[in-house]
Amino acid sequence: MFSRKKYLFLLQPWVAAFLSSAAFFAIIFLFFRPGYAVGDDISIISLASGYLGGKPLPFLVYSNVLLGFILNPLYASAPTLNWEILFFIVINFLSVWALVYIFWVELPKAGLKLFAAGTVFLCDTYFLINITYTMMAAFATLAGLCLVLSAVQAPTGLKKSTLIFGCALTLAGSLIRFKSMLLIGGLSLPLFVLFYRPFQFKKLVLAFSLLTLLVSSAYLFDSIYWQASPAWYSYRSYDTVRTQLHDTPRKINVKPAYPQIGWSRNDLKLFFNWFFPDQQIYSLENLQYLVAHVPGRQASKAGTLTTLAKSLIDPLYWPYILLILSTWLLTLFYGLAKRAGPGLIALLTASFAFDFYLAWTLKIPDRISVPLFAGVAIFSIYVLTRVGSDSPELCFQVRRKHKLPSTAWIAAMAVIGAFACGLVINQSIDSSNLHIKKQAAYENILIDMQNLRDNGKIANNALILSPAYGFPLEWANPLSLNLPAIQVLEMGWLTFSPAYEKVLLEFGAQSIPEAFYEKNNIYLMTRPASLSEILDFIKEHKGLGLKPTLIYQIPATDVGLYKLLQNP
Repeated sequence: MFSRKKYLFLLQPWVAAFLSSAAFFAIIFLFFRPGYAVGDDISIISLASGYLGGKPLPFLVYSNVLLGFILNPLYASAPTLNWEILFFIVINFLSVWALVYIFWVELPKAGLKLFAAGTVFLCDTYFLINITYTMMAAFATLAGLCLVLSAVQAPTGLKKSTLIFGCALTLAGSLIRFKSMLLIGGLSLPLFVLFYRPFQFKKLVLAFSLLTLLVSSAYLFDSIYWQASPAWYSYRSYDTVRTQLHDTPRKINVKPAYPQIGWSRNDLKLFFNWFFPDQQIYSLENLQYLVAHVPGRQASKAGTLTTLAKSLIDPLYWPYILLILSTWLLTLFYGLAKRAGPGLIALLTASFAFDFYLAWTLKIPDRISVPLFAGVAIFSIYVLTRVGSDSPELCFQVRRKHKLPSTAWIAAMAVIGAFACGLVINQSIDSSNLHIKKQAAYENILIDMQNLRDNGKIANNALILSPAYGFPLEWANPLSLNLPAIQVLEMGWLTFSPAYEKVLLEFGAQSIPEAFYEKNNIYLMTRPASLSEILDFIKEHKGLGLKPTLIYQIPATDVGLYKLLQNP
């Protein structure tokens, strides 16, 4: 029998928030298929699991080595489980639970609580279905900062448990990706500037001193540990410079400068297609020259603004825009425009400033822009909790000076909310169907690779080298670890890393591209366009004409597995 005591227990905010968050996660994993958003995560997992290098490594390149220390023994003890993704899911669940809890505690009306929870769920759906460490770090930081802010504004004293939970989530976000933590931290600054009065200053200083100490200590440990390993530190120095070419407008501004370092047009194309194996041609000194002599910004600020304006047309961002609009309508409905308006405007301004800066000086892919939009939507809800913190029941009384009846406002917000929900569901279905298709194809590719080896068409100890758009490791199901039994080495940002060098050493390859034609067990998987560029590279720099033999082609794609042989 369902007693009153059990009923009251379920109505407790932390219980209700937990159950609703659990129901949301159940819906996601029962009815949709998560997948990797990009290939970076699988490269990091290859290091953490020991697929590259022979043993689990803590050097996750873009994540803190402390996360590596957590993951390494887990992968070693149960290698079939994809521990990094499981870690992401747990952190994401705690983040959703925390946000829903805060809003249910601090918003006074049932309708507001449901609206806030719905906003959190809709914002997180894309993160869960299109998994990548960049977005997971951003969402953890988003929840963590909201918890910390909630802890220091309590009139009855510092909420220690809330503060500890918030610091832990923010620290987790910084371990997963430090730059994502900085991005969301910067977006939250308007909340400190405009809503400092509800916070108790001493508590605020204490809380953020603790948070800063934790995050900076982890960052410092990561830096020291890298420096203690000369080989990995040398690689990081190279990768830092390489990133300033791949991830900035230098990619489009580089054309006048590359002949100065002796690169041909083909050398340049290969570099930006993630094939740069020759340490003399693609040396650190050559890359540093390009960084120093090529503009790192877009040529036109007006063109950057045009690019940003066009991005708003992308339906991917419409749900977040609609949720932000709904929050604005709520402030008008309750007559809180004067109190909440500055905070909402400041959030939009900060978001636009970050968007503009990233588009002008770096790049702004979906995995960056989506967290920014989601951050504005969720922080906007947090603004509502701040304006009503002194007397929520009084603030959230309908005090309108307009003539529209309440039913019209409620209907408008309901329509906007339903449209946003419909867009999210439609996008989730499309993403899920794409992931199902890719994951099924990936399983077939693994079977085909095994059959090729069993039938003697490729060597038993085969090594497949794969530039960009080669072996689709990112098509794998992220909920399990199913890397190829045949060693695959991606020629991406791991090029020249100690793990990369160790794999080549294990297969007796001194260098690439010589290994393609000197070793019978080393193969190339790529598209025809990249294949042609690689053949031209070998002919130009090694003086050899090679004949590619197609061994296998991934169905419904133009990606093929080739053996390169010298022309007789």
